[in-house]
Parts: sequence; structure tokens; C-alpha cells
Amino acid sequence: MHLLEGAGALIARLTPHTPPAVWLPFVNYAVTTISALFIAFGTLVLTRSRLAAIAVAIAFVATSVLPGDSIGLLLIALTLLGVASFGNRPPKSLASWVLPTLLFGGFIFNSHGGWLAWAFAGGGLAAIGDYVAAARGPKGPHLRTLAIVTLTLILITAPRPAASTSTPPAPKPLGHDRVTLASFRALVSTIPSGSALVDDDLITGILMRAIDKDLRRANVEIVRIENDAAWVRQTLKAPRRVFALPYAQTTLAMHGFQIADTLRVADRGLAEVLPGGACVAATSDWQAAPTLTQHRDLAFAAESDSGRGPVVIYLSGDEPIHVDATNWPSRTLRGFSPRTFDLTKPQDRQDLERQRAEDGGPPTADPSATSVTRVALWRMPDAALELPIHLSAPATRAAVKLAPEAKGDVSVCPAFPAAVSAIR
Repeated sequence: MHLLEGAGALIARLTPHTPPAVWLPFVNYAVTTISALFIAFGTLVLTRSRLAAIAVAIAFVATSVLPGDSIGLLLIALTLLGVASFGNRPPKSLASWVLPTLLFGGFIFNSHGGWLAWAFAGGGLAAIGDYVAAARGPKGPHLRTLAIVTLTLILITAPRPAASTSTPPAPKPLGHDRVTLASFRALVSTIPSGSALVDDDLITGILMRAIDKDLRRANVEIVRIENDAAWVRQTLKAPRRVFALPYAQTTLAMHGFQIADTLRVADRGLAEVLPGGACVAATSDWQAAPTLTQHRDLAFAAESDSGRGPVVIYLSGDEPIHVDATNWPSRTLRGFSPRTFDLTKPQDRQDLERQRAEDGGPPTADPSATSVTRVALWRMPDAALELPIHLSAPATRAAVKLAPEAKGDVSVCPAFPAAVSAIR
């Protein structure tokens, strides 16, 4: 990623009035092609099998288009087999010793496995082909080809169902497809020196790298920080002012931060991030959540794609609290289950006590409350990491707990929805 960002920054400086979105796909294609050629060459040196070299290069290119870390068990098994077969096969040339060291650097190029892993996976394909050929006599060469082709097809297709169902949808461009180096430099020039800018996406990262020399020449210090709530809180405590572009604004607003137009440039896609309210990290024990009270907007926030929940929230109030899933896609609404209990009705009170017994709490209730709302939230595999909910009235008391079957680290946060403008 750093090498791609650096190469993109060089191109951006040469084409300051051309949006990187125009040429960035071609850079990705070039990097993937070069990586595939290195992998094919490495496999050929390690195995002396042209078929295995071609097959593993094709598999690398095909799986590179998948989002996320879709490595798969078959790639791991083939890599281990390739390592074992390389150890049992004395190298015939110096290149056979030097190449793995050179390929090791390729780990930085692809999240689906580095050059070294793929080259050894090619070695695994060749080893299986050799075994099949040796075991089947005269028909061995044909079966060897069939075995390598079959394993390659499995290697390509196996990760696709998981990738298509477990990856959050890509965000829609908010000016990222139109921003140029010149316009981005003008926008960043409004940020005071000594501030921090939250990473937004690859394009803005490239442009930030491209203007780094300009900032240093002007003696302006702008620190880049990850789009991570913990990093942002730590930076604000430094103390250091923090600014964010559209994607980061949308995310951080769901993690208890306020988005403010302190520089009067929010209509151009840049705003300041300010403290708002503390999130509650859900655990297997009930915990009171006073930071969630007095807020009409809350958010279920997962730390990573493995964070699914469910998380159970009890909200007490002086009036019925009805909960809406704000802009949740229809396919994700299965993860939204609210119910409001009217404590003035005996049947609702009985139902609430029965539900509290099933949930194992919460241990205390607000004696003055006339209504209690229970809401269970969990992420569908392809849902966004932050899911907002809106309350018809703020709660006077709140309690949060992870369900026993919960997976991953999740939090419930005060949310501060803000109008996010595109970069321009």
C-alpha cells in the first residue's frame, strides 16, 4: 500500500489537474500484472514447471479483484506443501536460493497473500502434479495437467462466496472521483499547522503524500492518523486539532464524535472532529451506560468485519421510546429487533420480566420509568461497520450487554449525524 501510494503521488505531481480516479485503476492493473509476472517467474525457478507457473499467476490475478483478505485454506495448504517440497528438492542454481528472499518483499503488494506465498503455492501445485503423474503411469502427464487445472479453478472460485457475502459495500464517491492535486492542495491549505488529518481513502492518501514536500517547504505540519476512533481520541487529548474528509466524517460521527464546520469549508468536504460522547464497549456483563442517555441518535459500531454482535440494549424513559433503524439496507434489517414495553399495562410488565429473565438482567431498573425498550442489534455479514438507530425520545437510563453468542468487539455510541459534503 505504501509503495502504491508513493507511486501514485509521483503521478499526481506530474498531472496536478487530472483526478487520480482517472488513472488509478490502470496503476492497480499494472501493479497486479507486475506481481503476477514475478510470481510466475518465481514459481518457474522454484519448480521448473511452466504449467504451475502459468496456473498460479492466473489464480493470483483472478483473486486480486476480491475485496478483503480472501486467502483461503487451499492457498495456505498449497503454500505449506510448496515450502516442504522446496526443502526436499536441492536447488540447482543460485537463483533458487536468492529468489525467495527477493519475493519476500512482495508481501506488501497484495492483501490476498504476498509474492512469496503465491510462488510457493505454485510449488505446491507442481508437487501435487508430480505426485499424480508418478502414481498413474502412462496417463500421468495428462492427469498431472488435469490436477493442476482443477486445483487452480478451486483456488480461484473458493473465496468468492465468502467475499460476496461478508464484505461491507464500498462507499459511494463523495468527490473522490473528481478531486485533483490542485484542488486538494487548496483545501488542505485551510488546515492550521500542527493539526491532524484523518486518512479517508487511497486517493486522498495519494494526494496527501503528493503535497508532503509542499507542506514541509511551507513549514506546515499536518499529521496523518488512521480512521480509528481510539487514534482520534488519543490525538485530541494530545492536544491536537483533528480534521476529517467525507468518509472519515461519516464514520467518526457514529463513534461519538461531533463534526463541526469550524473552518467554514465543510461545504467543500473538510470539517473538524470534536469530542461528543463516550462509547460503551459491550461485554458479556451488564453495564450501565449513562453516556447513551439524553441522546436521540445512537450507533452500533463494530471494530472490524468480525464484529457481529448481537448486543442487547435496555432503554428506560418517562415516555415510550420507539427505535428506528436509520437508513439500514433492507437486507440488513434482520439484525434489528426492538420492542417497547408499556409498564402501565400488566401484560407488558409481565412480558418485560420474562424477557429480563431470559437476558439475565439488567439487574436494576428505573423505578420512575413508565416505559422500557429492549433492542437487539447485530450485523449481517455484508452490513456496514457502523449502523445508526434513532430514538423517538432520549432515554433516562440505559444498559448494554453482549449476547452469549456474540462475536467480535462491538460498541454502542452516541451518534451525531452531520451533513457531509463532497470534496471539491
